[in-house]
Amino acid sequence: MLKLFSLNINYDHRVFGLDVIRAIAIIQVLFGHSISFLPNSLKEIIPSLGISSMDIILSSMRVFDGVDLFFVLSGFLIGSILVKLFNEQKEINFGVLLNFWKRRWYRTVPAYFLVLSVNVLVYAFFFPEVALNVFTTLKYYAFLQNISVGGLEFFPESWSLSVEEWFYISFPLALTTLFVIAPKMLSKKQLIFTLVLAFLFIITAVRFFYGHNSVEDWNASFRTAVIMRLDIILLGVLAAAIKYYYNQYWEKYKNQTFILGLIILLVNYYFSFFIDDWAGRAAYLNTFFFTAVGLGMMLLLPKADSIKTGKGIFRKVITYTSLISYSLYLINYTLVFHVLKHVYYNHIRFSMEQVTQHHEIVIWCVFILTSYFISIVMYKYFEVPVMKLRDRSTKKESAF
Repeated sequence: MLKLFSLNINYDHRVFGLDVIRAIAIIQVLFGHSISFLPNSLKEIIPSLGISSMDIILSSMRVFDGVDLFFVLSGFLIGSILVKLFNEQKEINFGVLLNFWKRRWYRTVPAYFLVLSVNVLVYAFFFPEVALNVFTTLKYYAFLQNISVGGLEFFPESWSLSVEEWFYISFPLALTTLFVIAPKMLSKKQLIFTLVLAFLFIITAVRFFYGHNSVEDWNASFRTAVIMRLDIILLGVLAAAIKYYYNQYWEKYKNQTFILGLIILLVNYYFSFFIDDWAGRAAYLNTFFFTAVGLGMMLLLPKADSIKTGKGIFRKVITYTSLISYSLYLINYTLVFHVLKHVYYNHIRFSMEQVTQHHEIVIWCVFILTSYFISIVMYKYFEVPVMKLRDRSTKKESAF
C-alpha cells in the first residue's frame, strides 16, 4: 500500500530553499481555499488582544500570497532556462522557441486538460445551476477565460494558469523575435534586460491607466486578469537574469535582499489593507501593489536559492509537497473543496443533531488528506509519465 504513495526523489537535483518557497505557496493556497471549514471558535484564540488565529492566517495570506509566490518562482525557474538557453545556444531561431514551448506545454497542459475535463463533468453532476455552454468551456481549453476580466465562477483557480501560459507564449516569442531581427544591435544581456524592463513598464502603465481612479472589482478586474498580471512573472525572470549575469552580487547580498524583501512585503501590506483613507490608494492597489508584492518576493530568491539541502523528516515533507504542488493546485478547490462542501452542507450536516467544532475540524482534515491523496496519485501516475514522454520527444534543457 505504501508503494502507492512512494516517490523517487533525487535530492541532488533539487534546491531545498526553492522547494520551501513552493511548499509555502501551496500550503497557503490550501489554507486560503479551505478556511471556511475551520470552526468559528478559532476567532477567540487571543480575545484580550482582539487577535484571532483566523486574523493571523488571513494576514499571512495577504503578505505571502501563495499564487504570487508561484508566479515569481515560476518566472525564476523558467527564466533561468530561457536566459541560459539564449546565451549558450549557438543559433537562436524559432525552432529553439518551439522546443521550449513543447517542453513547457508537456509539463503543464496535459494535467490541466485532465482536471478541467473532470471538473466539467463534476459541475454537470453536482452544480447544474452553473451554466457551462460549449463556448464557455472551449475558452478554458484555450486559456481565454480571463484575458481581460477574471472573477471566474467555474474553475476559478485556473486564472493563474492562464496568466502563466500567455506569459510563456508572449515573452519568449518577443525575445526570440528580437534575437532574430536585431542580433547585432544590442548584446544578448542588453536585449534580455531591455525586454524585461519594457514589459514591466507597459503592463504597469496599463494597470495604472485603467485603475488609478477606482478599486471596484479589484479581484476580477486587476488581480486575476491576464493582461494585468504578466509583470509579476517577469520579476522572476529578472531575478534569473541577475543571477546569470551578476552571480557574485546574487550570492554576496543574499541576506540583505532577503531582509529587504520581507520589509517591502510587510510595508506594502500595511499601507494597502490597514490604511484605507490616504490619497492615491486606488491607484496604488490597482497598480503598484502588485509590483511591490512581486519585487518583495523576488528579493527572497537569492537566499532561498543558496539553501541547497535540508535535513530529516522536514526535508522529506517539504520536498514531497513541492513535487505534488501542481497537482495540489489543480484539484484542491473546484474538485475537492466544492464537492466536499456540497456533500457536507447538503447531506451530512442535515443528518446531525448538533454540529460541533470537532466535526468542522474533521471535515477540514478530510479536505487536506483527500487533496494530498489525489495529488500524489495524479503526480506519480500521470505527471511523471507525461514528463518522461516529454524527455523522449524533445531536446532537454537545463537551467542549472
